[in-house]
Amino acid sequence: MTRIDGLVRPVQSIGTYQEIAALAPPSNRWVVFGCPLSLDALHADSTPYGGPESIRGAFPYFEAARGAEVMGDWESGNIVPIREMVPADVGDLELGDRADLESYGASVNAVVQTITERGGRPLMLGGEHSLTRFSVDALASIGSVWVVHLDAHSDVEIAEPLSPLTNGNVMSYVEQLSNVAGVVHAGVREYEFGSQEAVVDLLRGDAWLSSSRFGQLGSALSKRLPPDAKVYLSIDIDVLDPGVNPNIAWPSAGGISVRELVSAVADIAATYEVIGADIVELTAAPHTMNLGAIAASRLIMALLSDGRVGAQHGKED
Repeated sequence: MTRIDGLVRPVQSIGTYQEIAALAPPSNRWVVFGCPLSLDALHADSTPYGGPESIRGAFPYFEAARGAEVMGDWESGNIVPIREMVPADVGDLELGDRADLESYGASVNAVVQTITERGGRPLMLGGEHSLTRFSVDALASIGSVWVVHLDAHSDVEIAEPLSPLTNGNVMSYVEQLSNVAGVVHAGVREYEFGSQEAVVDLLRGDAWLSSSRFGQLGSALSKRLPPDAKVYLSIDIDVLDPGVNPNIAWPSAGGISVRELVSAVADIAATYEVIGADIVELTAAPHTMNLGAIAASRLIMALLSDGRVGAQHGKED
């Protein structure tokens, strides 16, 4: 296993900070770590720490709940014990001299392996979407995994052979991993370019849901995934409409609302065994409120509660 060094304590933790060497989360508890790597020149923030740092800064809930026994959620109508939700936080993977994707990705793989070996579930905050490939690969010991990919972009490459790994073709690499049973994509709306045959095959595939069909995600998953499926949830924050989330490098109009996204994540977390997740591609907003980070904090609450927080109360099937 790659030696894990360079994990640094963040200014603000989500839950309880623990050094990874001493990590001992309660069984199946979420463990947060940040990956500030950004290799995309279009990311607006000059500091790559923008994504994880912004999400942490927009997460006030456990500080606000100090001393409380339970939390009530207006959206779902559920009452959730606070102690069942609080995650461990092992900090951020410092860039140092590992700013190249492969060496940094090896450290991501080692962090995820350590978290799972100690009974936790990894929640990666980023940063580069290409790091999802290393996070999913590290879950091989758990067995077959279904990946649910929520994104404005397909993140697949329809030309062959594959180009080197980037955030624009990461799902092509994820689909090739031996432990991945399949990938379901939702929220996709950006245009695809290529040969007629390749584009037709992609757009007519049954594993794809555009933004306009995002509300059908639950039904689509029930048709493809076995009831006992283990799920890795990969959320590119640009799946949201840029009107409600401008803090991204590749905005694409016509996206979904925060409520739609949080409700979908809550439904997935309540229905399947979610064994890992990432929330990626958020950039900093140094001179204004980071709306994407605020939305991400709601997604985290849906995951930490296993879907008891964020589902729409009284929603009809």
